Amino acid sequence: MITGMQYLDAVRDAHTLLCAHQNKLNAMNVFPVPDGDTGTNMLRTLSGVLELTASSSDALSDVSDRVASAMLEKARGNSGIMLSLLFRGISVCFQKAVMAGGEMLAQALSAAADCAWNAVPDPQEGTILTVARFAADAAQAVPKKTVQTVITAACAGALQGLQKTTAMLPPLQKAQVVDAGGYGYLLVLHAFARRFGGTYTVQTFSGAVDMGQTVPGYKYCTELWIRQKQPTAGTAELQNFLSHCGDCGTAVSQQGRIKVHVHTDAPWRVLEKALEYGNVYDIKIDDMAEQVGQRG
Repeated sequence: MITGMQYLDAVRDAHTLLCAHQNKLNAMNVFPVPDGDTGTNMLRTLSGVLELTASSSDALSDVSDRVASAMLEKARGNSGIMLSLLFRGISVCFQKAVMAGGEMLAQALSAAADCAWNAVPDPQEGTILTVARFAADAAQAVPKKTVQTVITAACAGALQGLQKTTAMLPPLQKAQVVDAGGYGYLLVLHAFARRFGGTYTVQTFSGAVDMGQTVPGYKYCTELWIRQKQPTAGTAELQNFLSHCGDCGTAVSQQGRIKVHVHTDAPWRVLEKALEYGNVYDIKIDDMAEQVGQRG
């Protein structure tokens, strides 16, 4: 059984493992923008859990919710947002759990994949979404579900999905790499397997990428928080706006606030729209064309 304290320890293990692979994940970063920051962004997202504490009496429901909230708070970049959404899906599944066994863990991995897929207006195969779905499907297919058998199957499924990503997206195929975000999620599952006695296969993937003169489809990675005027208002209209303003747009609600991420050529439009919903803070606008140029 997975307790709240064990769950937090596993997420911290994931942070440690991604720290060791940060540079390689950055080097593999091709899609959606080859700006070389996937490892950095995923690691920053996981860093939100380092300040959390848990005791043996803390319910899994409470700890998983705090983990998901902390990760969204620190989330940066498309890969960071996706990783935080996966953990948000897990926390929703655990919302009434004191502890979790294999059956609930399999359900949580499915909820994670669903949460991330449903948050994206135009989900792409060949990304972390594919890897999450393969992991979830493999976990659900285990006939006798213990924590060990489920996390072992999830690791195997994630690896299978990751190996398929190269052929699914032309940029990955051109660079002959697997998806960096998907590889990051596989490493997270490896950390959980280590913590809970599962087994997994370690495979080395190429991280050397020559991006040439690649130009991103949109110039600015724009991120911000909105403190909502109406905390109970939904995000559907804002999400629709983001989907027409650029790509990789997500609007994620959390306790009366909204985390916004989008790649766009018009960040001022995003700011103007955000102000319709409430006070805007923690604004970050990065020139992705400059980042790609610096990488080259």
